[in-house]
Amino acid sequence: GGAGVLSQDPLPCGTLVLAVFRLPREAKTYEVIVRVAWSEGSAMGLEFLLPDEALVEAIRRLRLELLD
Repeated sequence: GGAGVLSQDPLPCGTLVLAVFRLPREAKTYEVIVRVAWSEGSAMGLEFLLPDEALVEAIRRLRLELLD
């Protein structure tokens, strides 16, 4: 799993980062180590490395909400 994000300062491909996510309608924040899989302009694709299942489920819920 992973996520696409926009950044004013995109990182180079292959960079490892501790990312902290705060999702809409979620009380807690989620931390996960990510690898920048791709970077184009201000967009980056982040690959989650050993994500907490709670984060994956929260992103799935958000995605379903946005698709409705």
